[in-house]
Order: sequence, then C-alpha cells, then structure tokens
Amino acid sequence: LLVISCSRKDTEQNSTDNTINTIKEKTLKIAFGGKPRGLDPHMSPEIVSGLLSQQIFNSLVDIDENGDIIPEIAESWEFLDEKTLVFNLKPQIKFHNGEELRASDVVFSINRMKTKPASMVMVEPIQSAEVIEDYKVKINLNKAFSSILYNLAHPRTSILSEKNVNELNDDLSTSVIGTGPFKLISWGTGEEINLERFPEHFLGSPNYEKLIITELDKLIEEGRTTSNPEERKKSYEEAQQIIHDDIVCVPLYYSMDNVAMDKRIRNFKFRQTFFHDIKDIIIE
Repeated sequence: LLVISCSRKDTEQNSTDNTINTIKEKTLKIAFGGKPRGLDPHMSPEIVSGLLSQQIFNSLVDIDENGDIIPEIAESWEFLDEKTLVFNLKPQIKFHNGEELRASDVVFSINRMKTKPASMVMVEPIQSAEVIEDYKVKINLNKAFSSILYNLAHPRTSILSEKNVNELNDDLSTSVIGTGPFKLISWGTGEEINLERFPEHFLGSPNYEKLIITELDKLIEEGRTTSNPEERKKSYEEAQQIIHDDIVCVPLYYSMDNVAMDKRIRNFKFRQTFFHDIKDIIIE
C-alpha cells in the first residue's frame, strides 16, 4: 500500500524597491505499507527499502522506459570480451558530504555487495573489480552473464562512499550518505524518515525541497486516511482536479491494491517520475 500527499506553500513578499520575491517551500510526503528495515541498500531486499534507496543513492547504470540500459554514475561502458566489462565514470559526481565519487568507491561497493544478503545474488557473476584510473573501473566476470548490466541497475547495487562506510564501522542502518537526489536529515525510529533535496545532484536537483517517508499504519491510526482500499482510491480520484489547480495543500491517497485500475502506474516513466520529480505526475 502506498499513500501520497503533496504540499506546496508559496509566499510573496515585497522588497523595498517594490520588486517581488517569491519564497517557495515544497514538501512531498509518501507513506509505505511497511517500515524500511534500515538505510543500507545492500542489506534489505524488501520493496520499501529499494524505493528509499533510490532517493539516497545511485547505481552505475539505470533502465529507461523502454527497458534499455542508460548511463547513471557510469557515462559509458564496454565489453572487452564476454567476461570483461569496463565502466567509464562521470567525473565530478558528489556525495552528500561534498566529496567526489571515484573508481575506488565503486570497487569498494562491489566488493561489499558480495558479502551482504540483499546484494550478493545481484553480483554473484562478478569475480572481481579493479580500479584502472580515477574514473575507470574494470569488472571481471566468472562466466558470461548477459544480464549483468540489469543487475547493476538495481537499487541493491547502489554505490556507496568507502570513507563514509568505514567511518560508520559498516553500520548503515540509520545513517548514511549517497549521491542520490535526496540526502538524509533524520531517520528517527524509521516511522518517519526526513530527507532533503541535494542541490548538487549530478542528474539535476529535484523540484521538491523535502521528502518525508512515513508508514501507512501510522496515518490510519492518526485518522488521516482509511484502511479501506476502495475509499483511498476514491480520495485519490477526487484529488486529481484539485491538484491540477495547484492549491496549497492536497491530500492524495492511493492504494497499490488497485494498481490494475490505474494504467499510469503500469507505465515505467510514470513510476520513475512518481518518485524522483513529482511535479510531473500530476498532469496528464
């Protein structure tokens, strides 16, 4: 189950020279039907953890709406033979602490994936990884594996900061940095996770300044939504026209139980936009 609410606050102020400054505060709230176990993308296999990981981290490559592999951290790649793959990384990708991602972080992350429960199956075909240059990594496969790029596009194969992982003694359950569009502000108990947009994200800064992730059960207990999927679907549908009008605060509830009823959710581009750049979901 998934519940979403969007809020936008626009305030106009007149300056002394009669010009108008617009101050915008935009927050996206998402409620999952379960609590993520932690922030470590290599540890937790459940869907809610993967959705959270996509906000904080990036992988070497991504998958577009046509199911094709496209660049993400890697700007290009080449198979030297059926068991040797070389990635050229995009330069000047920043982690949330301002430090630059380098090939050593990628090699460290792949080696770590091989030891963690959620990610090890994704990198099982990888025999080793090595740094060639600051922005070039070679991956050696233990066998030809045609789907390796798709595995490396998964949230479970997110790239981490070697320095940050070592500083945290390999415990990323409640604190971590990545290169993703949002950075962690607070984990709390995991019942309400607060994220803030990362303005230096190499793929472009999100339009929402804050992202708050909470639990559906918590909203039900607070009386902010219903446990009835049909009623949530009705609320979702009724909210559409209001959203088009761009009002200050819109409650938007949607049940993934009814996924088959909404063709947009079955569209990859819609789902991708849904979690990265929400302004475009409200739309068509």
